Amino acid sequence: MERVYDIAVMPGDFIGKEVTPEAEKVLDASASKHGFEIRKTNYPHGGEHYIETGKLLTDAEIRELRDHHAILFGAVGHPDLQKGEVERGILLKMRFDLDQYVNLRPSKLYNGVDAPIRKIHPDLEDGSELIVVREGTAGLYKGNGGVERDSDGNVTRAWEVMDYTREEVDRVCKYAFELAENKGLPITLAFKSNVLTNVSANLWQPRFEWMAEQFPGVSANYKHIDALNGPLLISNSPKDLGVIVTGNMFGDIITDLTASLYGGMGVGSSGCINPGGTSMFEPLHGSSPKDYGNGTVSPIAAILSTGLMLEHLGEVDAAKGIETAVERVLASGKIPNMTTNSGVPTKRQTEMILEELVA
Repeated sequence: MERVYDIAVMPGDFIGKEVTPEAEKVLDASASKHGFEIRKTNYPHGGEHYIETGKLLTDAEIRELRDHHAILFGAVGHPDLQKGEVERGILLKMRFDLDQYVNLRPSKLYNGVDAPIRKIHPDLEDGSELIVVREGTAGLYKGNGGVERDSDGNVTRAWEVMDYTREEVDRVCKYAFELAENKGLPITLAFKSNVLTNVSANLWQPRFEWMAEQFPGVSANYKHIDALNGPLLISNSPKDLGVIVTGNMFGDIITDLTASLYGGMGVGSSGCINPGGTSMFEPLHGSSPKDYGNGTVSPIAAILSTGLMLEHLGEVDAAKGIETAVERVLASGKIPNMTTNSGVPTKRQTEMILEELVA
């Protein structure tokens, strides 16, 4: 067997530990069907592990992860920890240290999924896509900020700096244009050039326009992020937007909206991608401690993220096979919803997908 992929598996916390093993089952079945091998390394990192051991992700473990082709991630977050503590020490550390500068968040209309966007744009066909390419390692998330305190230690001033270099903008725009070209979709830059005159008007928009000249076959346009996040997405067809490329903070906000419009976190897959290094793939949903142990959390988003991972690795037929299996199960109506209380046991949902996958 010539095609061998080393995959790091990090289920994380709570429902991450429930859905990740289900995604692994589908991954293994797909590998068997399509003739490649998956070698997995398990990592226990998450909030629970941190509470028990005091350890987050170390630099040595980051070096180990660099030797893997990809990372299959569940979710992290623990109510007994300070908000953001474990996320910064694991999730963001991977993104920054592994230079995963593309945060890929596709939204797709699936038959059988109750998607609010259908009520707004009833002309959208099943299979319609709206893809957000969010810059992942710069901007406000770079950590260039600070606080001032008074003599009693109270914060009196705080700031974060939106800082981008031309290289950082060019590389994420190039990825987005290549994706749009490959998918046959238009591309939209979503930023705020009328207010952010330095970052948006003087850097992002000119570099986007320059990149558009390199891809003459891709229809490119600009929209203010606030207009796009409301009236434009409602009044304009998402078909006109295609691939949306934007900065880290704006992308973080708009993808919550696009995921919700297209059926919710239960069908939301994502990838944190370094095109030349180790990328990480995860469902959009969080760890949801209150739903852990109920046995009805939908694994669909984690399974779709596995398909996204295989597509990134070049196993296009295997990726398509996973998505097709998911599509058939969703279209059957056998899963009432893709929430944490789906009405169908988690393992049974996986069994239905596997039945379609191996058929």
